[in-house]
Amino acid sequence: MTQVLSFSLITLMGLAIASKNSIELLGKRKPAADACRKPATRPMGIVPWAASVGLVPCPGVVMVMFYCLSMDQLAFGLLLAVFISLGMAFTISIVVISAILGRRVPEKSLSGVRFESIDKAIGVASGVIITLLGAFFLMTLSA
Repeated sequence: MTQVLSFSLITLMGLAIASKNSIELLGKRKPAADACRKPATRPMGIVPWAASVGLVPCPGVVMVMFYCLSMDQLAFGLLLAVFISLGMAFTISIVVISAILGRRVPEKSLSGVRFESIDKAIGVASGVIITLLGAFFLMTLSA
């Protein structure tokens, strides 16, 4: 039941992303000056979100710790937990840095309106791919 719910939510999320970007892509175009202006952000606004995500324990680490505790190997379990955490932190950091740099380069080289159009087209494609993956996952449950 949880898989059906999860895969359905993935499909709906993909539809929402594709719809939102399609509406913005086909909607009224903004002038280049408005497209280049960035909204003011508060750095402290993201800290509570990051903390709430970081406080959720990783299921993999929990499983490793349970296994190590059942084998009376607490020190080894803690060592594994540290290395799993470092590996995940490194991987996620590389992905985030790549995403930021991958957005900045075309943003600087293209005009504001053109970049916004390409950005929204990529958003539509991403939403369609997420929708197709969710639908595929749903179809594999009945097989």
